[in-house]
Amino acid sequence: AAGGAGGALGLPTSDVTGLAGGGSFAHFEHGSIYSSPATGAWVVSGAVRDRWAAAGWENSALGYPTSDVSALPGGGSTAQFQRGSILWTQATGARVLTGAVAERYAAAGGPGGVLGLPTTDVTGLAGGGSFAHFQHGSIYYSPATGARVLTGAVRDRWASAGWENSALGYPTSDVSPLAGGGFYAHFQRGSIYYSPSTGARVVSGAVRDRWQASGWENGPLGYPTSDVTALAGGGSFAHFQRGSIYSSPATGARVLSGVVLNRWAALGWENSALGYPTSDVTALAGGGSFAHFQRGSVYSSPATGARWMPTPIRDAWGATGWEAGPLGYPTGDPQAISGGTRQTFQHGTITHSTSTGRTT
Repeated sequence: AAGGAGGALGLPTSDVTGLAGGGSFAHFEHGSIYSSPATGAWVVSGAVRDRWAAAGWENSALGYPTSDVSALPGGGSTAQFQRGSILWTQATGARVLTGAVAERYAAAGGPGGVLGLPTTDVTGLAGGGSFAHFQHGSIYYSPATGARVLTGAVRDRWASAGWENSALGYPTSDVSPLAGGGFYAHFQRGSIYYSPSTGARVVSGAVRDRWQASGWENGPLGYPTSDVTALAGGGSFAHFQRGSIYSSPATGARVLSGVVLNRWAALGWENSALGYPTSDVTALAGGGSFAHFQRGSVYSSPATGARWMPTPIRDAWGATGWEAGPLGYPTGDPQAISGGTRQTFQHGTITHSTSTGRTT
């Protein structure tokens, strides 16, 4: 059927030889024919045949061929086998794809899909995982997460973090597009988000959960501009296009933005006199805003700017009605005086005595 002695295979160089299970084969000048009761008889030749031979013929992980070797668009050749395929081009060599990675590659469009041609064989990983790299990305598989397609800047960031051995673990989603040219993928222990203006950033833990609760990249914070970074004592933070999230075991994860964030940053972040935030930044009538911290608060208004106050003065001010009370907003930061601390407000002052603990 392939043209006999005048066909592409040329003349036989071996007899037909029987194989276990009822299979048989013969070699020819330019290839081979392999047959089994389950698959029928197929022609294998060229670099695909050579790669299959190197893998162990029908006893390899691929099993018997289920198609002839055929041409790939743009050059190269391929053949299907019982448990995978081999694809060859001059540029990429002959590559073996098997298992869940091969299935995901086929579902993604195969050689004509987004990934292009394989540049490695499917390779096993600890714990039953496997992967293969392609011209335009990778597929990673684990029994717990399935086979996922990773491409572009998200894949590159995961690679730089240490692939599946990183803090993120295996991917649990494909890389997916977002409005405005962004991309993301979720992993076992976090996510990577990318936009053209912010690059690819790793978000994880309590910071990621808080960002998710705020609406991901469509929320008020926008995309991350830094990875989640660990702080002493179990804290962590990440900066975003329009604010930051800071977390500690004692305070939870809190969203800070605008002039309140800037004032806290100028004081020294979590190492300042205020410590970690215990609330998100909250808007007030008339353009004001505030956030509470472990040892005080920052309050801001257009007329007075952003001012911080320690807990004793803050609590005394709160007892008068906060910014809506007779004192109004603070107009300066606390100042040390003999025996204590004093802070000025729009309509008065509060003085805290260090020796007595009283405020007036």
